[in-house]
Amino acid sequence: MSMSEKDAMMTTMVVKPGWRPPGYKYRTLKEFYPFYLGEHSNRTCRRLHFIGTTLAIVLLSASVVFKMWWLIPVALVQGYAWAWVGHFFFEHN
Repeated sequence: MSMSEKDAMMTTMVVKPGWRPPGYKYRTLKEFYPFYLGEHSNRTCRRLHFIGTTLAIVLLSASVVFKMWWLIPVALVQGYAWAWVGHFFFEHN
């Protein structure tokens, strides 16, 4: 591969907003937020996050009010399951 082909490849790379190399440690929310937005740019993914978070809050609240402690792990699974589906099938990250 000639140097000009390599340069052309490098100039056409698309990087998501806020991208940092693996293992990079964000120091501030301002620095992290563009990356977060880039990882949650798909509307369906955001809606699935909302559903999962809402269900988790409702189930956690119900577990305390009704002393049904077995609902706590169910709430955690619900919260993560909806988000995972959103990222895996819609956001692809």
